[in-house]
Amino acid sequence: MIWIVPVLVYHTLVPAGDAAAPSGYYFPTTVGTKWVMRKYYPGGTHSDVTYNVTSVEEKDGAKIVAVHRSSLEKSGLVLVGREPEEYVFEWSDKYRVLADRIYHIATTDLKDKKWQTIDPPRGGLKLPGKPGDKWTNEIPAENFKMTCTVGKPERVKVVAGTFEAIPIYVETTQDGKAMPSCTCWSAPGIGGIKSIEDGKVVMELVSFTPGKKGK
Repeated sequence: MIWIVPVLVYHTLVPAGDAAAPSGYYFPTTVGTKWVMRKYYPGGTHSDVTYNVTSVEEKDGAKIVAVHRSSLEKSGLVLVGREPEEYVFEWSDKYRVLADRIYHIATTDLKDKKWQTIDPPRGGLKLPGKPGDKWTNEIPAENFKMTCTVGKPERVKVVAGTFEAIPIYVETTQDGKAMPSCTCWSAPGIGGIKSIEDGKVVMELVSFTPGKKGK
């Protein structure tokens, strides 16, 4: 699913962006920027994932952005007569952000929270772009291939509001077998706002609060 590449294009194609960012940025670049994405699951349940920019540094003409994410999840262990226990699931990621490209370059280990470099970097989101622009991301070790195609800008409604956004159509294969197709919308100055899989909404922007410059 596209949101797994910010985590492949978020792991996430891309988390929501910075409303105050210069034109061309589709990722938050100000410390303190915070946004919430809602994940939907089969059966009508959902969970909210909160993202927060914790640091930004300039390096080799790019911005290295660290993002902490957390969500309240329910345990998969089901005990007779008891509700599933809830727990906080959290970790951090680092991204290399350029005006027209975004790469997922590091993540923290879920056990000891130590940074682990992603080599080669994942993602490579190419926005803004023209309708028909296409690129491919691959993870040879997992025999995974993802082809992204840019569509025409359109108005998209999510919980956080209605935005003019660019759709990215995603086709993926693993071990040579086709996986469910995805579409992810990214709004200028905001970033990823919605993702659908096989026609069903799997993630959308719930709220967004830009950080204050000069912090």
